[in-house]
Amino acid sequence: MRAARINDIWRYVNDVEQYRTRIKKVEIKKLSGFEDITIEPQSAITAICGKNGVGKTTFLKLIYQAIKSPKKQLSPLRFGVYDFQIEILDNRSNIIFDRNSEHHLENVYYLEPSQECARILDYIKRTKNINELIEGEGENISFNDDKTKPQIESIIGKKYKRIVFREITGAIENDYTFPYFEIELASGAKYSNIDMGMGEFAVFYILWFIKNCERNSIIFIEEPENFISANTQIYLMDKIAEQSNSNKLWIMLSTHSEHILSKISVENTKVLQKRLTDITHLIEPKHREKYLSALGLVPQLDGVIFVEDNFSANLRTIYYRNLHLHS
Repeated sequence: MRAARINDIWRYVNDVEQYRTRIKKVEIKKLSGFEDITIEPQSAITAICGKNGVGKTTFLKLIYQAIKSPKKQLSPLRFGVYDFQIEILDNRSNIIFDRNSEHHLENVYYLEPSQECARILDYIKRTKNINELIEGEGENISFNDDKTKPQIESIIGKKYKRIVFREITGAIENDYTFPYFEIELASGAKYSNIDMGMGEFAVFYILWFIKNCERNSIIFIEEPENFISANTQIYLMDKIAEQSNSNKLWIMLSTHSEHILSKISVENTKVLQKRLTDITHLIEPKHREKYLSALGLVPQLDGVIFVEDNFSANLRTIYYRNLHLHS
C-alpha cells in the first residue's frame, strides 16, 4: 500500500463513529493485583502495553470474557471477587455488561497467534492421516488475488507464485477450524505450514483469522509481534488497520513491541505498570517516551535544538508537545 493510503486508513480507524459495534468504556474494580482501571477507547485499534508479567493477558481476557460470557468470570482463587462494567455500542444500541448481565455478544473473538500456531503444528506433525484430511478439503485462493498477494509479499518480504489454503474443521476439537497453507515461491520452491518459519506462519494465521471474522466484530489479539521481525510487524499492523476499516472490526491488542506501537497513536496506547508494592496500575501516556520507558527501552536521540530567546523557547515547547515529545 502507498504511504498516503496507509495514512488515510489509520485516520479512518480513529473515526469511531463509523463503527456500529464498539467498546465505549471499561471499568474494572477490586481485581486482585490491580488498582481500579477505567478506559474509554478513542480508536478502533487500542494497544495495551507493558513488560512481561504486568497483567496484559489478564486485562484483555477479563474484558473478552465479560462481553462473551459475563457470568463466567476469571478464577476467584487467583483474582478475587471483582466487579466490572463495560459499555458497548452494538448495532447503534448501548448495552451495559456487568457480572449480573443476561445478554452477551456472539461476534467477539480472542486470538493468541503464537499459541494457536504451535498447537496447529503439533497436531499436524503427530497426525498420521493428515494428508487424507487435507485432500478432503477444497482449496481457497483468496490470498492469491492481485490485491492480497502483493500485500502479503510486502509484509513478509518474499515473492510468492501461489498462496492457497485449506480449512480443516473438527479435527483438533469440535467447532475448531485451522488453515493448512500450501505455498509456492517465485523460485518454484514449495512448502506448507510444517516447513515454514514460525514468523511466516504467524503472519498467515493472523491474516486468515481476521479475514474470517464477521463484519462489526470485536477482536482481542495477544502479542501479535511474537516470532515476527520488526519491519514485518509494522507492515502487518497496516494490513490489520485496513481490515479494521473495511470490515469495521474493533480491535484491542496487547504488546511489548515498540514496532507495533509505532503505528498506534499515543492517545490510543495504554500502559500497564507494576508499582513497588507489586500492584499493577494503568497509565495513559502523554508522550511516546513514557511507554518506551515502561517497556524498558531508551528512545533514540535524534538531535539537539538550541534557541537564543524566550520566544523561541516557547515555540519549541509547543512544537515538541505537538510531536508528543518532552521539552
